[in-house]
Amino acid sequence: MRWAALAKSVGLTLLLTAWMIYPFITDYLKSDLGTPLPGFSFQYTMQEFWAASLENSATNRGIGIALLTAALFGWYFVKSERRERIIYALGLTFMVLSTSLFPYSVLKRVESLSFLQVIQFPYRFSVYSSFFLAIVLSLMITRLFDNKKNYQRVVTLFGVVSVASVLYFNSVTFMIDRISDPDPNVMLRETDDGFATVPQGAVLDRANYRLLFNYLVLYGETDYYPKRSFANNYITTNPDAQSIILHHVKIDEKVVEKTPVVAPNEITYQVALKQKATVDIPVIVYPGTTVYVNGKNVSHETSKRGTVMLKLNKGTYKITTKYEMSKVYYGALFVALLNWVGLVIVGVRKCYTR
Repeated sequence: MRWAALAKSVGLTLLLTAWMIYPFITDYLKSDLGTPLPGFSFQYTMQEFWAASLENSATNRGIGIALLTAALFGWYFVKSERRERIIYALGLTFMVLSTSLFPYSVLKRVESLSFLQVIQFPYRFSVYSSFFLAIVLSLMITRLFDNKKNYQRVVTLFGVVSVASVLYFNSVTFMIDRISDPDPNVMLRETDDGFATVPQGAVLDRANYRLLFNYLVLYGETDYYPKRSFANNYITTNPDAQSIILHHVKIDEKVVEKTPVVAPNEITYQVALKQKATVDIPVIVYPGTTVYVNGKNVSHETSKRGTVMLKLNKGTYKITTKYEMSKVYYGALFVALLNWVGLVIVGVRKCYTR
């Protein structure tokens, strides 16, 4: 029975997550992407972690009020079962690991453990803390259903869902308010600095969206460039990475700086050729990259700097690049949605049959 239950759990997990696993395999593993610098950066203190959790804001510094409640009071609900105590202990352990309470400064000096620096940001451990504490929280909620009549279970379920919804909307309220009624002073503005980063808290809308591509990504502009586009971790010493960032179009190796026309998931360059030429567009090639020339889908090659390369005859061209997922991705997403609907139905039915 245990093996059967395990097989069902694994199967359900795959069905629910295949839409995320698929692009990881096709785009990350097959693209020979570079990797970000290792280390232990952005270490938050336990005080910051605690405050962010109580604020219940959608940040990487905390775990929210609900899971913090599970961390504080979960011990009472798991004390009778060894397996539940282990899960609770793992949740607390990862919570500590996500803060500077764990001595990362000492760990950084131990050469034999240098491989652990691939973690890069300790706050990522809060994902695992959230996972295990969510199990504890679900156990706590389940206890609310014990020894209750059917109508009481439905009322309790409705109450739990209502509280969870309120906490979720509370966590994103600040972000929604900032976007829906932004201060004009925080709207993203035009810049002539090709290596400027997006100001902290800057807001985008339809009117200024195109300006985003005049800036570097706030953190890790080149972290996931293919290795052929960015062979080291310093933009200032990498001419290929610089040429991509500065929108350098190469026409038979002659560099021409162009301003792209940007739309959601779409970058367009206008190119005029006096003769047949090889055109290298500063857009990185990933497995899902598609290219349209004057509205027609065309095949493309990958240049030595890892960007879109086309061979075109004399003329004027509108070259548009997009990223398009395969039908397999959307099929996996549809299957995941069906499974979520099924889980909700099964959960409601169990409330009436217990």
